[in-house]
Amino acid sequence: MSKKVKISLLLISTFIVIYFGGKFYLDKTYLNQFEREDIVGEDRYETMVKISEKRWTKSKEAVLVNSSSMLDATSASPFAYKNDIPIFFIEQDNLNTTIKDELGRLDVEKVYLIGGVLSISDSVEKELNELNIDTYRISGQTGLETTLLLAQKVIEGTDTNKIAIVNLEYGIPNGISFVPIAQKNNIPIILIKKDNEDEVINFAKENNIDEVYILGSEEQISKSIEKEFKKSTRINGQDRYETNKDIIKEFYNTDELNHVYITKGGIATQADFINALSIAPIAAKENAPIVLSRDSMDKELMTFLEDFDVKKITEIGFKFERPKLINETSIRYIVSIVIIILYIFALKRVIYL
Repeated sequence: MSKKVKISLLLISTFIVIYFGGKFYLDKTYLNQFEREDIVGEDRYETMVKISEKRWTKSKEAVLVNSSSMLDATSASPFAYKNDIPIFFIEQDNLNTTIKDELGRLDVEKVYLIGGVLSISDSVEKELNELNIDTYRISGQTGLETTLLLAQKVIEGTDTNKIAIVNLEYGIPNGISFVPIAQKNNIPIILIKKDNEDEVINFAKENNIDEVYILGSEEQISKSIEKEFKKSTRINGQDRYETNKDIIKEFYNTDELNHVYITKGGIATQADFINALSIAPIAAKENAPIVLSRDSMDKELMTFLEDFDVKKITEIGFKFERPKLINETSIRYIVSIVIIILYIFALKRVIYL
């Protein structure tokens, strides 16, 4: 074996050891400034059940919402929390087996179906009845009517004089961020369009509501609505992530922000919000905020957590992965460079020959 070949093999071996050894070390120490926990199932339903198991041993009642209707789910979350019952997400025509088994484990005797038959079908209701589970449907003619019915149930029997309003087309991420605060304080979350703000104002007057939290911009919810209340607070960041952080700063004692729950921000799919709404009752109970994140721990989020001296993070429905040192793009660059080098060496040999 020639000396050049030996040197080449030594260099290759050294690279392999450094790369894989370094990768193992970096993977092991990634985010080790935090105490990390995760709740991740094989799918969204298993994640829901894992969360339910942490919170409830038994529950005579539960709430079922269509997994595609974040409007209904956001409004229903304070209602579920007020009654100390779990909320589960299902498809319109399918009572998922995993959720069905969890209803059995909890010994559920009654479920609240949120929305009409286009949200949860009669066939699902019939299946529940065959399991000896009573059903009670909360549904209006429109999405706004449903959200107002749920709001009414949240404030019944309380001295609540506050509501939160969110634009139902663009503001759902803001509503998701607010859910644990709404739950803890019996504040209804009402999702509206600009053209039906009058209905919300009437609801507020009829129920002696004099304070409002407006989650979103003036393009989403008009400024004129503010004068209808004795006190109004508008929270609106440049995007859902900034608004999420602004809500946390407004409603939590950031000097004692030891633990946060982190879920994806719903950019790829609103189904990400199912994880946030599932963990919200536990977050509310612990007075821990839900932080919306991109797919990776970016610099902005890291700074936010470190600024408030967060000690523990719990990732819901996903796990942060360390950015790869070598990805498809870098491999293409490396291969291109190797080809160029080999070409230069081959060209030199041709010239010298």
